[in-house]
Amino acid sequence: MVYTGISRSKRLALILSTQEIVQQGVARPNRSDTLCVGFSI
Repeated sequence: MVYTGISRSKRLALILSTQEIVQQGVARPNRSDTLCVGFSI
C-alpha cells in the first residue's frame, strides 16, 4: 500500500506516521498474496 500510494501521486506524497507503523506496513505480505480466489492453483 505504501508503494501504491507513492507511485500514484502526481506531484507530492506526504507520509505522516511513526517509523514503527511504517515498518509494520512494509513488513506485511502483499494483499494479493493473501487472497484466496478461484484462479489460485
